[in-house]
Amino acid sequence: MQLPYPIVDLTTNLAERWQRNYIEMADRPRDVEEGLWRRTQEEANASESGWTGPGDARRRVLHYRYRYAAVPRGQAESLALVELYLASSVAYPAEELRRHRDQVDQALECGGWQLTREGVFTRGSLRCSVASYEVHPQDRRAGRVLPQGYVCLDVVVTSQGYQPPQTTVDLPWDVLRGGMRVKERRGNPRVVEDLGLLKAYVPFQIEIGCGPSVEAGIPPLHRLHEIYRVTDRASHRFVLDPQADTFLPELLGGPEAKMPELVEMFRACFLAEPSPGHRALRQLVDAGVLVGPVITNNFDGLAARVGLPECYVRRYDQQVPDVPFLPEARALLVVGSHADRRRVQDRARQRGLPVFFVDPEGFWEGGDFVPPRGRRAADCLRQGVRQRYRGRAVMTAVPRTVRPGHVVLLPVRELAFHEVDPVVHAASDRDEIARHWEGALTANGSLFNGPIVAVRSVRVVGATAHIHWFRATFAQYLWRYAPGPRSGRPFARALFVSVLPRTAQGQLVWGRMASATSTPGRVQLPGGTLEPPAEGSALSAQAAGEHASVELYEEVGLRRSADRLRLWRLKRGGDFGDVGLFYKTDSPLAREVQRIFQECHQGALAEGNQPELAHLIAVRSDPRGEQTLTQLAPHVDYLPAVLRTALGTGPISTAVWLPQTETSPKESECTSTTPN
Repeated sequence: MQLPYPIVDLTTNLAERWQRNYIEMADRPRDVEEGLWRRTQEEANASESGWTGPGDARRRVLHYRYRYAAVPRGQAESLALVELYLASSVAYPAEELRRHRDQVDQALECGGWQLTREGVFTRGSLRCSVASYEVHPQDRRAGRVLPQGYVCLDVVVTSQGYQPPQTTVDLPWDVLRGGMRVKERRGNPRVVEDLGLLKAYVPFQIEIGCGPSVEAGIPPLHRLHEIYRVTDRASHRFVLDPQADTFLPELLGGPEAKMPELVEMFRACFLAEPSPGHRALRQLVDAGVLVGPVITNNFDGLAARVGLPECYVRRYDQQVPDVPFLPEARALLVVGSHADRRRVQDRARQRGLPVFFVDPEGFWEGGDFVPPRGRRAADCLRQGVRQRYRGRAVMTAVPRTVRPGHVVLLPVRELAFHEVDPVVHAASDRDEIARHWEGALTANGSLFNGPIVAVRSVRVVGATAHIHWFRATFAQYLWRYAPGPRSGRPFARALFVSVLPRTAQGQLVWGRMASATSTPGRVQLPGGTLEPPAEGSALSAQAAGEHASVELYEEVGLRRSADRLRLWRLKRGGDFGDVGLFYKTDSPLAREVQRIFQECHQGALAEGNQPELAHLIAVRSDPRGEQTLTQLAPHVDYLPAVLRTALGTGPISTAVWLPQTETSPKESECTSTTPN
């Protein structure tokens, strides 16, 4: 048995998917698959464990952790399992444990494992250690006492050269020490025929279970129970009998035969395409009626693949992970989540949010279909629990207009520009634009009424954004700031480009606009409004990337050619409806970014020009953050959305890099939660 173990050949599209959705997303280690089960005999779970009295204390703990990576394979690449850790620990009465040990020994012999001088078995790239205990070290550590006559056996299989950290070894035992999860008691929610009531609770947040993932072709979680033989699917009873526990004999007796099952779930998640339900959620966000991250236990990342931030609550190290409920959210919609294990719904109720269940994942019990355990009397449950999840049911219940000021970030890879006729202003509007421009120029003589690219409409098809644009002037753009009501005023919606510079330390570099600009003091990313090509020429994606490269150099002093920038997101909505194209650099910035900015700032002043950025602000994730975000105000409308998407919804800290100092940047006193 040799590692790396290929699970799928990487085409160009799949290689890009791996890089974009697994390596670059830093909210959690998406290249790692982990599972943990604890099966114990207790009075509270007697129906599942077979507990009959104090002498029944059988225990089975199974923990695995696999890491995947892209590896060369011939002239191409494959996605492969490169690191394996699997730990099994059982506690049985001595006679039962002897039978279990015999099965392990026979499997090692039949599987061709070789015993080394160190007492470790090897087979190709795999190592296996076997240890028996009368008192398990973890029981001694926890002060836990098993009934007399019980013996423990640990079997640990790892890939060659891998040494698990102690936190990984201790994890299942720390979870075991937390006690058995108490099942929830079902309430009697109000049953409704449709989701029309949601219209009164816009915008809302959402929690999803495995329903949308199963619709995408990913096996349900009970498939893992079958692979690792931890629960009998027919009886729902724990597998705590050595005769029924065939997992280790299968794995050790023939690793090559068992390996396809072990990687089955990760492979399915990687190859799956977002379902209609996931895409419907994307539409709800675009419509401004769904806010916040998608709260999910699912490790497939399909919500993130359609451009939605995720709040991943599947945890082993904590029972109640943080869940960001936004202040503007007025309800929680729960789709396909059978049990409220992370108390998401319970915490929503504590905040006064009504909870709606739709098309819940359920199961048959005694001839009856059982809806979710987490429901309560004050909740609303939609009829039709046996139907598969369809996001369209939600779409028809809520309005589809974009909420004013709401920013949407869409993942796009390609741009298609279509020039249309410019807006023809009425004479009164032209006079208003001219008067406002004269006033703005009087207040700030450095302004220039140059040509800009204005947006008529945007349509995203797949990964391609079709942008219909026309030629306008900066004065038409600036008219938005004129006194009086903006409703109905046909000011130009600009198309701008911005770059997300990221340092090797994970900081995103922002800039505060200088006093000589049209928006003094505002915090934004390096970038600027796109300029149109010469009359008769077409606007191109290459020109947009080159303009982003120029803006990054002129404002920060960093040289990144257009071919070293990658289109990341398209921004829609916001305060004025401007459309933005965000690019990422091909590699993190070096530490000398502050020195480079210092030289850029001084160079502009030496040439008699006013720098556009007064100083830089480095923003990074910081678990110590507790305060509100004040150091980044005022800021562009897209700042909260970009921070949520790029850094997650956790706390952040900021460091101000001033151009007049040559010293290394220091963290400011502001640590805060990412704004919503």
